[in-house]
Amino acid sequence: MQLGNDIVDLKIDSTIRPRFIERILHPEEVLRYPTIQNDPVLVWTLWAAKESAFKAYRQNNMRYFIPNLWAVDLQNNRVQFGTQSWILKVECTGDAVAATCSSSEMDFISVVRTSETELSPRDQSALSRDVLKELTQRYAPRAVLSKDEGGVPRLTMDDEIIPFSMSHHGRHVFVSLALPNQSPLH
Repeated sequence: MQLGNDIVDLKIDSTIRPRFIERILHPEEVLRYPTIQNDPVLVWTLWAAKESAFKAYRQNNMRYFIPNLWAVDLQNNRVQFGTQSWILKVECTGDAVAATCSSSEMDFISVVRTSETELSPRDQSALSRDVLKELTQRYAPRAVLSKDEGGVPRLTMDDEIIPFSMSHHGRHVFVSLALPNQSPLH
């Protein structure tokens, strides 16, 4: 199982340059979203969807991120890369776009925390870890956070990996955690 997420602070990234759109759009998206030039929220939604799918994908694969190779279909809630596909969930508020991708149907919880002012990278990381700790204490209290041989954080419980993803941008922190069968929601 793979889980990835991404968040974009729309108050920080409100201007879209045409060259950026050309670099990130898959040929299918150019046809699917012909008015994208006039819709910054749509641009950042596609970007967050691609980033979240890539974060899920890279958990089992080491690869460079080339955004225009990833195709987002918002109507069918999917992100496609080659022969692989991820289930997409997007939440748009007035000031942020948050996307979560999973490789299969799974129960997960996502939490967004927002500050009044832009957070430093250090504060973003600390808040992300705090939110992950809160979620694991509630939904996976026996979980252990460690790093694998490549330095990638892993969350395990009873010898099973629990997928999770953390993102931050500007004033926002976004954490998603797959819910193990023992969670209070089941």
